[in-house]
Amino acid sequence: MCMKRDMISVPLPMPYVKEDMVTIQINEDGYVVGIENCKLQLHNKIVLNKEDKPSTYLKFCLKILKSWTFFGSWKSIPLGNGFYEFKF
Repeated sequence: MCMKRDMISVPLPMPYVKEDMVTIQINEDGYVVGIENCKLQLHNKIVLNKEDKPSTYLKFCLKILKSWTFFGSWKSIPLGNGFYEFKF
């Protein structure tokens, strides 16, 4: 399913300097959630041939729906400049 990006407001950890490096601290729960999310996401850039015309986001999604019939539930989020995030 093609969807626009959902914006969620989450406070970011405060960075600090440790041994000449900028560091942030992430708790174990946040780390595990991040790893689990990465297992179900794909970031990709769509590269067209020179003769292909750029497609609209809707046309792109409809084309994918026809060829990706083997996947269950999924969604696509445009990231800009030809990049997309796919969540499965």
